Amino acid sequence: MGLVFTYALTYGGALLALFNPFYGLLVYVCFAIIRPEFMWSWSVPEGNYSRIVAMGLLVGWAIRGFGRWRFGGRAGSSPPWCASGCGRSSA
Repeated sequence: MGLVFTYALTYGGALLALFNPFYGLLVYVCFAIIRPEFMWSWSVPEGNYSRIVAMGLLVGWAIRGFGRWRFGGRAGSSPPWCASGCGRSSA
């Protein structure tokens, strides 16, 4: 069962990551947590499962133009911690 789970998540996650890289990231993190080659050491051979998903993730991210790089909201807006009037003297 572990072998089927690992292969399905590896190749399904790599394929899905080509269309939506976030799903590839989720599978990558899942493999980092459960580490299938150690959890099911009797049935899952050591392999590059995370690397396969990471390659799909990176290719999918490149296909989507490396994401949106818009940091912050409006131009000239103050940071949220200054909303209470930081830097003003109360004289």
